[in-house]
Amino acid sequence: MKRLIIPFLFLAVACDTTSKDDADGSDEGTTDTTVGEGEGEGEVEEDGEDDLDPDGDEDGDGLTNAEEAELGTDPLELDSDGDGTDDLAEVESNTDPNDAASKPYIGGWPIDSCADDITGAPSSNAEGEVVNNFQLVDQYGDTVNFYDFCDHAVLLVVSAEWCGPCQAYRSTQDQFWDEFHEDGLMIIDLLAEDARGNDPSQEVLQNWGDGHEFAVVGDPGYGEATAGNYVSGGIPAISLIDRGMEAYILDGYPGMRDVATLLR
Repeated sequence: MKRLIIPFLFLAVACDTTSKDDADGSDEGTTDTTVGEGEGEGEVEEDGEDDLDPDGDEDGDGLTNAEEAELGTDPLELDSDGDGTDDLAEVESNTDPNDAASKPYIGGWPIDSCADDITGAPSSNAEGEVVNNFQLVDQYGDTVNFYDFCDHAVLLVVSAEWCGPCQAYRSTQDQFWDEFHEDGLMIIDLLAEDARGNDPSQEVLQNWGDGHEFAVVGDPGYGEATAGNYVSGGIPAISLIDRGMEAYILDGYPGMRDVATLLR
């Protein structure tokens, strides 16, 4: 995901001046809007954005007018890109307040600022190496970018709706979440099949995640799970990814101690 580069924005408001000649062709009676030499070259500004108090907050979004100028956002609009998220919330979420396609996840998943700095493995993943990125749709319909969690430890679980042990393991995931989420743990389920072995629908993803706080993304046919060496046999297949997206345990069975070690 493209990260926000903050330019300096110089704002100017120019008035459109129009004059009418008198019927006799003279300019008498018209208004001369020009100013003296060196005083603005004929432009008149009225209540423009340049006149705003730099320390003020005209739109009430929590960003000062000076900060909005640096960001390139509209100091008179709470939500500059019209994506439904206030400018300040986007800045705090590491998304771009000037790009409607860049916004926080509905599920509240973190978006770390290091995503663009991560370079994935050239082929299949291996322990001790940076894993490849993927983009899959979650239970809320958002496309999740795996590298967005680059400053978190990630518990990655390959599951299927028909799999009884996978269903039971969700309670264990809840325990991991409660114990370590505030310390920097992210949990993702790669749900590969529904109860009949077909590709999971959006409704299946929603049902699988219902009552749980972790992310559930659809991985039809175990595409990313297989390509990334996250599953080689039975499921649930559980991997643990370290900060920096480096594989710590692939298709193993990491425990609480393993997670605690990464989060120290």
